[in-house]
Amino acid sequence: MKTRTMLNSMPTSRDMLAGNDAISDSTDRRANIVAQVRTCLSQARQIRDGASPIISGLSFADTTYVVVDLETTGLGNDDQITEIGALKVRGGQVLSTFQSMVNPLRPIPKIVTTLTGITDEDVEGAPTVDQVLPQFLTWIDDGDPAQVFVAQHVPFDRGFLLRACQQTGLKWRPLPYFDTLTLARILLPKPEVPSHRLGALADYFDAPVVEAHRALADSYMTLHVLDGLTRILEDMGVTSSDDIALLSTPGEELSAY
Repeated sequence: MKTRTMLNSMPTSRDMLAGNDAISDSTDRRANIVAQVRTCLSQARQIRDGASPIISGLSFADTTYVVVDLETTGLGNDDQITEIGALKVRGGQVLSTFQSMVNPLRPIPKIVTTLTGITDEDVEGAPTVDQVLPQFLTWIDDGDPAQVFVAQHVPFDRGFLLRACQQTGLKWRPLPYFDTLTLARILLPKPEVPSHRLGALADYFDAPVVEAHRALADSYMTLHVLDGLTRILEDMGVTSSDDIALLSTPGEELSAY
């Protein structure tokens, strides 16, 4: 009986072939991703055409990340910010944080409250964007020239901040950026991950469980995802912040730096 049990539990040649195929598929996927990263970097450098590095050629550890997440009343251009959460990070250490509710001066749709948990009562006594934004911009602009804006889908968060600056007459200081969504789509194509949403990426990298869809908590999740993505890039030999910015930035924006 023991002999039969042992024989039954031993892998068959079909099992071993399937395992070898899986390893081969994984190796092929990694090779394709590495090739894509190299192609993207080569194309980006051609667009830059010998221009100076976007982030002065700094390594990951020497770059200050400003990791930002916003909650809003919706996704449209007329929607407003309801919460700002941000981290300032360098060398793996969180240097400071920023968090504020923002009164959007309009009702928050019920579907948004269901998603974020933010109610009209939560923002009723909060400062308006013209009161919060100067504080936030001052917090960002501390004179550090090696700053990078980080977000999960940069066009969303940066777009809301740019519109808020226009509404309030404030000036936005352009920063190079890392977009964790763009990087994840390059480095972790489906089915490596089931989705490129922040929660799915956080699960993939075993991020600590936090309160999702709240700005500061999502900033911490974004930081954890960025850390995982930069480890993947380091394994590929990509070690400069400038290269991550090149991978994150659409071609039409690269020539503007």
